[in-house]
Amino acid sequence: MASSSYDDENNQQPLGGYALLGLRSGWALNREIKLELKVDNLLDKSYSRALYSHDGSQYGYREEGRAWMFGVTWTPWF
Repeated sequence: MASSSYDDENNQQPLGGYALLGLRSGWALNREIKLELKVDNLLDKSYSRALYSHDGSQYGYREEGRAWMFGVTWTPWF
Protein backbone atom coordinates (compact mmCIF):
# COMPACT_ATOMS: atom_id res chain seq x y z
CA MET A 1 0.00 0.00 0.00
CA ALA A 2 1.11 3.52 -0.74
CA SER A 3 -0.76 6.63 0.33
CA SER A 4 -1.30 9.58 -1.97
CA SER A 5 1.74 11.76 -2.62
CA TYR A 6 3.01 14.52 -4.88
CA ASP A 7 5.26 14.41 -7.92
CA ASP A 8 6.84 17.85 -7.53
CA GLU A 9 8.66 19.93 -4.91
CA ASN A 10 5.78 22.42 -4.56
CA ASN A 11 3.15 19.73 -3.90
CA GLN A 12 1.03 20.84 -6.86
CA GLN A 13 0.88 17.56 -8.84
CA PRO A 14 -0.92 14.92 -6.76
CA LEU A 15 -0.49 11.18 -7.26
CA GLY A 16 -3.21 8.85 -6.03
CA GLY A 17 -2.57 6.14 -3.49
CA TYR A 18 -2.75 2.47 -4.40
CA ALA A 19 -2.64 -1.02 -2.93
CA LEU A 20 -1.30 -4.13 -4.63
CA LEU A 21 -1.80 -7.79 -3.82
CA GLY A 22 1.01 -10.28 -4.21
CA LEU A 23 1.09 -13.99 -3.40
CA ARG A 24 3.87 -16.53 -3.20
CA SER A 25 4.06 -20.18 -2.36
CA GLY A 26 6.55 -23.02 -2.36
CA TRP A 27 6.20 -26.80 -2.44
CA ALA A 28 8.87 -29.35 -1.60
CA LEU A 29 8.37 -32.29 -3.94
CA ASN A 30 11.10 -34.23 -2.17
CA ARG A 31 14.41 -33.59 -0.39
CA GLU A 32 16.03 -32.25 -3.55
CA ILE A 33 13.38 -30.41 -5.57
CA LYS A 34 11.35 -27.38 -4.54
CA LEU A 35 8.78 -25.59 -6.73
CA GLU A 36 7.99 -21.91 -6.20
CA LEU A 37 5.23 -19.69 -7.59
CA LYS A 38 4.98 -15.93 -7.18
CA VAL A 39 2.34 -13.52 -8.49
CA ASP A 40 2.80 -9.76 -8.23
CA ASN A 41 -0.08 -7.32 -8.72
CA LEU A 42 -2.60 -10.18 -8.75
CA LEU A 43 -5.59 -7.90 -9.43
CA ASP A 44 -3.75 -6.13 -12.30
CA LYS A 45 -4.16 -2.70 -10.67
CA SER A 46 -3.22 0.33 -12.80
CA TYR A 47 -1.14 2.83 -10.83
CA SER A 48 1.62 5.37 -11.31
CA ARG A 49 4.53 6.46 -9.12
CA ALA A 50 5.56 9.43 -11.28
CA LEU A 51 4.13 11.85 -13.85
CA TYR A 52 5.37 13.22 -17.15
CA SER A 53 4.19 16.16 -19.28
CA HIS A 54 3.23 16.08 -22.95
CA ASP A 55 1.51 18.91 -24.86
CA GLY A 56 0.69 20.68 -21.61
CA SER A 57 -1.04 17.68 -20.00
CA GLN A 58 0.14 15.43 -17.19
CA TYR A 59 0.23 11.66 -17.60
CA GLY A 60 1.22 8.87 -15.25
CA TYR A 61 3.94 6.42 -16.19
CA ARG A 62 2.52 2.93 -16.57
CA GLU A 63 3.81 0.46 -14.03
CA GLU A 64 4.12 -3.27 -14.55
CA GLY A 65 0.83 -5.15 -14.52
CA ARG A 66 0.29 -8.67 -13.26
CA ALA A 67 3.50 -10.71 -13.27
CA TRP A 68 3.86 -14.47 -12.76
CA MET A 69 7.12 -16.14 -11.81
CA PHE A 70 7.79 -19.85 -11.51
CA GLY A 71 10.97 -21.36 -10.14
CA VAL A 72 12.49 -24.76 -9.56
CA THR A 73 15.28 -25.23 -7.03
CA TRP A 74 17.34 -28.38 -7.15
CA THR A 75 19.60 -29.06 -4.18
CA PRO A 76 21.50 -32.34 -4.63
CA TRP A 77 21.46 -34.52 -1.56
CA PHE A 78 24.37 -36.86 -1.04
